[in-house]
Amino acid sequence: MIRLSPRPAPASPLGSQLEGSVPEGRMVAREKAAAESPPPGPARVRTRTVSKKAPKASAAPHAVYPAPAGGGQTQERPDEDFTGLFEFADEGIFEVTHDGRPIRVNPALARMLGYDSPKDLLANVQNVADLNADPTTRAEMLAALRSAGVVRDLEIQQRRKDGSLVWLSIIAHARNDSRGTPSIVGFLRDVTESRRAEEELVANEERYRSVVAAIAEGIILHDADGAVLECNASAEEILGLRRAEMMGHKGFDASLHPIHEDGTAFPAETHPTVVTLRTGAPCSRVLMGVHRPDGDLSWISINTQALIRVGEQAPYAVVASFADITDQRYAEAALRASAAAMRSSLDTMIDPFMICSSVRDDQGAIKEFRIDFANRAAGEFIGQAPETLVGAPIPNGMMLLRDEPFRALVRDIVESGNEWCEDAVDFALPHRVGDAYRGKLNIQIARFGDGFFAAWRDVTERETALTALRASEQRARELVDNSADGFLISDVDGHYVETNASMCKMLGYSREELLAMHAGDLTADDDPIGNAAMHKRLAEPASEAGFLTERRYRRADGTSLPVEIRFTTLPDGRQQRNVRDITDRLAAEAVVIREARIQVALTQALQGIAADATIEETAQALCDVLTTIPGVDMTALLGIVGEHEVEMIAGRVPASFPTQQGASVPPEQARHLQTRAAQGAWTAGQDDLRNFGPWGVAATESGMRAAAFGPVVYGGHVVGVLCIGTSDARYARILVERMPGLSAFTAAASGLLGERLRTRRREQEMRRRIGQIIASGAFHPVFQPIVDLATRGVVGYEALSRFDSGQRPDLCMADAWSVGLGRELELTTLEAAIKSAKGLPSGRWLSLNVSPRLLDEVDRLRALIWGAERPIVIEVTEHEIIDDYGGVRDAIRGLGNNVRLAVDDAGAGTANFGHIVELRPDLVKLDISLVRRVNADLGRQAMIVGMRHFSRTAGCRLVAEGIESEEEAGTLRGFGVEYGQGYLFGRPEPVESWATTGASV
Repeated sequence: MIRLSPRPAPASPLGSQLEGSVPEGRMVAREKAAAESPPPGPARVRTRTVSKKAPKASAAPHAVYPAPAGGGQTQERPDEDFTGLFEFADEGIFEVTHDGRPIRVNPALARMLGYDSPKDLLANVQNVADLNADPTTRAEMLAALRSAGVVRDLEIQQRRKDGSLVWLSIIAHARNDSRGTPSIVGFLRDVTESRRAEEELVANEERYRSVVAAIAEGIILHDADGAVLECNASAEEILGLRRAEMMGHKGFDASLHPIHEDGTAFPAETHPTVVTLRTGAPCSRVLMGVHRPDGDLSWISINTQALIRVGEQAPYAVVASFADITDQRYAEAALRASAAAMRSSLDTMIDPFMICSSVRDDQGAIKEFRIDFANRAAGEFIGQAPETLVGAPIPNGMMLLRDEPFRALVRDIVESGNEWCEDAVDFALPHRVGDAYRGKLNIQIARFGDGFFAAWRDVTERETALTALRASEQRARELVDNSADGFLISDVDGHYVETNASMCKMLGYSREELLAMHAGDLTADDDPIGNAAMHKRLAEPASEAGFLTERRYRRADGTSLPVEIRFTTLPDGRQQRNVRDITDRLAAEAVVIREARIQVALTQALQGIAADATIEETAQALCDVLTTIPGVDMTALLGIVGEHEVEMIAGRVPASFPTQQGASVPPEQARHLQTRAAQGAWTAGQDDLRNFGPWGVAATESGMRAAAFGPVVYGGHVVGVLCIGTSDARYARILVERMPGLSAFTAAASGLLGERLRTRRREQEMRRRIGQIIASGAFHPVFQPIVDLATRGVVGYEALSRFDSGQRPDLCMADAWSVGLGRELELTTLEAAIKSAKGLPSGRWLSLNVSPRLLDEVDRLRALIWGAERPIVIEVTEHEIIDDYGGVRDAIRGLGNNVRLAVDDAGAGTANFGHIVELRPDLVKLDISLVRRVNADLGRQAMIVGMRHFSRTAGCRLVAEGIESEEEAGTLRGFGVEYGQGYLFGRPEPVESWATTGASV
């Protein structure tokens, strides 16, 4: 029995555009129309029109048309016309008796039902009723055939041999053979996948319809005329209209009286749906007010999107989505009212108040602050109306916020959220009338959103009064105790009776200790005058007018302090001594002398350096000159050879120093040196060195008490650091404070060594980079086919290397050879290419690019090549200089008989002709500069003809590189060029791209 089942309704194109939702109205109408359509026959079997090219019943072999009701004769075609179609047709063909016994089936039907052959099916199926998934429909099927004689395009569900079910489309009719025996003949087509797809489409439509119905936003679907086709429940709730009230209306119902934000009417022609239908462009966030039937005014935000069929320009429908933002607008209005009230309150404050927001750059960093609000007090303080301040940057005249440290403080407050307040902050407002108004402020600042608020109070008058009071109280004490110079007063007997704090600090004694001394007790052993001579000088009548002299006082720690003393005789006979420490002055004088010596030594050192001296010799000469300066005990020239990598190029340091010549500074200290050198010269005392990590501690333990560092610069880049150290505690202070002569030596080092240090660093970085490429294999081989131009057959492949860094292979190879790693890099890439080439089609040669310098490694090269297991072509470029052609020929012969030689880039210069003559290669590769546009360039054609004649005379063949068009290939083939290579035949690709390629391209 054959089970008939109606197919699901096809998906609505509009529904598929609207994420699967189908307008309910049209869906109901479509289903109603389908329900009202009369069945095609008494079997209540639904037929349908299909686009498949099913065989017509009139064209079926042995087609017997049912006789008229009154009888008649049947017509049939000979069996021999049926045999071919029956056996080889893609559709299933069957003939069964009226009671369902199979007479014959074709192989296609057997396969559809899971049987190995028609014989297998006939042996296992005694009645087609056994195949039906629903046998109850058999009587209906037979009734349809009896009444109409033919049934077309029905879909039935059949059971396969393994028990699975399959949907088949059938065309069948009743017939009588020549003997009058009745039977049923038909065609079957497998429509299982189509049925499943349609059922899944219907399920998807239902799911999407559920999603649209459940979302909170209102959704309305309009047709091409703007009429409402469908809406969801949210649309009904937001607009207060029932679905039936909206259906068929264009835009929104006129009863909603839509308005703009300003209260004006919203014309129908400007409705977002109408605009999108007219232009095809979507509309976003269109604000509209609608008057609901219950009298409420609701505000909605509308988005529209056109639905356009493939290949068409005009929309066939528009989807409008909208959200109710009424509560949001009312909340915003309330917020604005609250903000206005707050601003009014702040505006009445006596103290200035300001709110500022941050202005950030593309990286999110704060670059400026913009004023969002300023009360009247703030405007009066700044000297501008508050309304002119809003929206503008903080005014430049406001020193309070213009000062960069203060701006940095405010930026920190905004980023961290920390509050800050300070009393008696200095400020100046130059805009005030007359002299700049300067004063004191009490300030409070806190973060406010992505900005800050500031409130301040002018306390200038109060602070001025307090300052005057404090000044009055401290003036006398400051004159005495805070004087830069010390003073001592002695009585007529020479005992000290008064002193100040500066004098105590200068000598290291307490006030009590000094007042217990006699004038002669402070004289140092190395004093140039002595007590007796000074006593005699004081006794002279001229001393009463006062005099100036230099002496040496003994400090509490026993050291000698050089001082300048002005003696003054007071009216009561006492002696007043104003004492000044002249250590710095004497040191400065020593510096001048030392710098002069440095200049002389530097000149002599530079004159003594040979023009061909190495970088180490030059650096050592500079270090040797530095150590001749008194007080300089150790020197070092440190070269920056990489990121966080510093090496001692030369130096003169103790054996216990943590870094010796040729060694590297530890990474942590190297990082510190590079960071500090970028900021300019600097010095480090003993404590600073100890804080410089283990390296600094070891340096101090070797005897270093202080050090000065100067950057060696070339081309704006720091390429080294010059270090000067001392173990003399007395000289350490001078070295740290003055750095005598360091700038001169730094300049000299930069001039002599800057460029070479820069080159050295680049070479070491390049060596490290090339070494990493070799170690990690950061490259991969690719292959480009070489074809016979006459047959287009592939005769070989050229192996090329591509580096993961993206650098051009020739430049990478050149860098490697320049730092002594060219041989290793070239052998490594050749090994990878030969190993990968094993995946190429057999019988083709492998062309390898080899530098003439690599031919010195014949044994290593031969070991690699013999592993290729295919003919090898060694390409030698014409750009490489060859001094010994005989040696190259011998090296090629030494690689084996299966290795041929090719000269690459012929025509790019003149050296290639010498290569061809001297090397006698098997192949000559014409450079792309000769091949490009050769079909249209007579000059290039002449060169090709000449090269062809030259190659024949030399007994070699030509390979044209860079062929990109059929015209170029045809011209070259016509001139007798044998082989070609270029994008026309294939780009360089990994071996996988060529592993399965045929013999030609």
